[in-house]
Amino acid sequence: MTINITVPQESLSLDILSVRRIMVPQIIGKSGIYVFYDVEEKPLYVGKSKDLNRRINEHLGLSPYPFDNRAVTVKVYLEDDPTSVDIYESFMISKLEPEYNRAGNYSDGFQRQNADELFDLEVRLSEAEDEERTLSSFIHEQEAAVMYEELTEVEDFIEALRDIGHIRRKISELKREIGVRKRRSSKAVKSVG
Repeated sequence: MTINITVPQESLSLDILSVRRIMVPQIIGKSGIYVFYDVEEKPLYVGKSKDLNRRINEHLGLSPYPFDNRAVTVKVYLEDDPTSVDIYESFMISKLEPEYNRAGNYSDGFQRQNADELFDLEVRLSEAEDEERTLSSFIHEQEAAVMYEELTEVEDFIEALRDIGHIRRKISELKREIGVRKRRSSKAVKSVG
């Protein structure tokens, strides 16, 4: 018995070399598969998402930049059917053998799940750090206003002081959880190797 799989036509190819955020109306809220490529058109990573724009931006927003700063292009394949998306993703990983989807990086289901959870934690950490920077900037502006007796947003200032404490605790918790996940992942790699 032979099964033939035909991957949908490439819907979009995006140059991401100089972009840290993309906003592409054609893929906002759309599901499908995406493939990151390096400058030599070698596939680095195949992924899937129910919101391609959001997920690709999560990859681009990570610090350090994903895939060792090698990704320069992302190709997008739109597909609405979740089952087809799963099949196409598995098929493309099998055929393209992208470096960051290989067994050396995800040697088993546990390791893949741990890597996905770690990625999500790093995205949440990045967002929390962005929020902390924004609040810190606001607080510094308000502190300067106090010096010149021009503080007009007292309630906002007090709320920002309270919020930054919560965010800093959240950042600390996320960093701790990331450390736990990384240690767990390295133990899994050692036990597999």
